[in-house]
Amino acid sequence: GRLVHRLLQELYARPEARHGLGALDDATLAASFRAVAGPVLAGSLAGADPLAAAWRRLEEARLWELVRQLRTIDAVRGEFTVAVEQSRLLAVGDLEFALRLDRVETHGAGDLVLDYKTGEARPADWLPPRPVDAQLPLYALGPGVAGVGVVKLRPPV
Repeated sequence: GRLVHRLLQELYARPEARHGLGALDDATLAASFRAVAGPVLAGSLAGADPLAAAWRRLEEARLWELVRQLRTIDAVRGEFTVAVEQSRLLAVGDLEFALRLDRVETHGAGDLVLDYKTGEARPADWLPPRPVDAQLPLYALGPGVAGVGVVKLRPPV
């Protein structure tokens, strides 16, 4: 999951991707992906041996498929501006939470906070008696948040 987060952070930081990937043509998306994937993979999967090189190629292919999925999702969602890996403080009663938001989309009606999931995401995990992975309901309490959601990123099987 960390590799996906890092890649998307770098990808959406590029000027051509600030309004989502949906409007990017194939050539622009591929060039943007190549520009960020190489450094991200080199930083995470370093090594000159053949096994490391093969692993980087496999990961690059997997990440490319995830980015293409995300472009399809972005393409049908209308106009928005994307910010990723946003840090925010949230006070709930006497508690203060330091949050790290995967993706914040700014829309006319407010922010939509999206959580990237490369594994399972089950809303039942957010329920009492002891919630697990309850960050999404917590994000919904933030000022200016109009909605929250999960983006499941999984390579095709």
